Amino acid sequence: MRNVAASSATASAEVTFEPRADFEVVVLGDPNQSLTGAHDYRLSYTLGAVADGRAGDATVELNLIGTLSEVPIDNASVVLAVPGAVLGDVVCSIGGVGSTTRCSPTVTAGSGSSTISLGPVDLDAEQGISMLVAYDAPADPAPPVQPFSDEARTTVADTPPSLDGLATESTPPPPAGGGVLLLLAAMPLVLAGGAGGAWLWVRRHGRDRRWAGGAVDAVYAGGGPSTSVGEAEAHDLVTVAFVAPRDVRPGEGGALWRLRSGPDDQVATVVDLAIRGWITIDESDRSAPALVWRGQGDRSDLAPFELTLLQGLFAGVDLDSAAQPPPVTLGKYSSTFASAWTRLSGDLDDLLTSRQWLRGGAGVRTLVAVAAGVVLLGVGMLWAVGMAGGRVAGQTALGWAVVLPGGLLAGLGIGTMLAAGGMRARTPEGFSVWAQVEGLRLFMDGSEGEHARQAAEQGTLRQYVAWAVALDEVDRWESACTQAGVDPTQGWMVGGLGLGVGLGRLRAGSSAAATQPKSSGAGGGFSGSVGGGAGGGGFGSR
Repeated sequence: MRNVAASSATASAEVTFEPRADFEVVVLGDPNQSLTGAHDYRLSYTLGAVADGRAGDATVELNLIGTLSEVPIDNASVVLAVPGAVLGDVVCSIGGVGSTTRCSPTVTAGSGSSTISLGPVDLDAEQGISMLVAYDAPADPAPPVQPFSDEARTTVADTPPSLDGLATESTPPPPAGGGVLLLLAAMPLVLAGGAGGAWLWVRRHGRDRRWAGGAVDAVYAGGGPSTSVGEAEAHDLVTVAFVAPRDVRPGEGGALWRLRSGPDDQVATVVDLAIRGWITIDESDRSAPALVWRGQGDRSDLAPFELTLLQGLFAGVDLDSAAQPPPVTLGKYSSTFASAWTRLSGDLDDLLTSRQWLRGGAGVRTLVAVAAGVVLLGVGMLWAVGMAGGRVAGQTALGWAVVLPGGLLAGLGIGTMLAAGGMRARTPEGFSVWAQVEGLRLFMDGSEGEHARQAAEQGTLRQYVAWAVALDEVDRWESACTQAGVDPTQGWMVGGLGLGVGLGRLRAGSSAAATQPKSSGAGGGFSGSVGGGAGGGGFGSR
């Protein structure tokens, strides 16, 4: 790897190298500069000849994203271009070192080249992507595939052969003139206008409802007439809250906050049960975290969905028995864990409806919006293609503007389908809880050491942790605890890894335990496993 360069608009992009036994680590940034918040970096570098270069039957084998990342990589995408037609199937593997889990990239044939793309996909820590591609190389080998960036993207320039001189007298020239140019200029605007209008209309009908009145009434009225509320107004009605909503678990609040349950809400539920004395999260084994039964919680304070989760994880554990069930080890697929994990997600979604926090019929409204969008898109495309074909064939004397209504209908269809997911909306009761949850998130987002120190003195420090998980504020809350010199993991997590690292391992281990691995045989003598080490530069995007 050579020609390593980096750039950033907001931080130092100094590049240095740290030699290791069999590879080098690229270090980015200034060790004397302290940073906070998110920063974007762009890395570029050149690989040596990665193809074998044989004419007619060449191969490229690359670890496009290596396995040395100590943190998960979200929305990773890879694009590999080769100067020829792909021969046979692309062997693509995803996972840790030695993984045989297959991925299914998309192969797009071009003029004299082919493009293989995958993503976006989410990778856990120490996971990567490898590909083996056989292709029909030209007789005069093209230069080696060289550009390689932090998004694992490879490109090869290729100019299609000229078609000059192939036209004959029997081939009529295409129609030309100002009308065509105006059509080409106007069509994107018509499509965008239709899509934007439809999106706004659908989103307006999928708005939350709030109680009528001022900011206090909107959140705390508890009944009476209601009105719709837009996103900007909703956030204007939120005030910072220092305590969680009454009788709302972190997993429930997180699911309501994002309108549907997700992995963070499931992990927040486990963390909340640990903090309340039911289990211990054991991070002592660096290979995988484990859930250890404690059973010291308040049974009267246990919600039905929490009891179902505990009995699912610990094989029907008897809360009244002193027997100690075996620990639940994460990091490897378990059908028992997967069943309990899936049940938890469904229970959290059901609670949003049973507690009357979401408006009913969201699924039906979403299906109707998608169906309407498909119909509008289809009719619009048929109209545009039909009118354009008639104009070319001279079967209509109308101008090119007659094609534009088809573009408008197609845009309406696209906008309707894009906004269909926004048909899930909160009731006034749900908006009230959401506003309190969002207020708590604002508090944690602005927390400093003083706030964490006060929480520790009041005995409420740990209560914020599960909410930080559900509301994606773990980094901020951990930073506040570090400034205050207090340990938010004391009493419920062991292993000494710290809050952020421990919770990251818990999330990754839970995902692995709930996801059934897929495997298939490899061909061509290739092992099909993800290679160890930095791979093709070892860079990914988070």
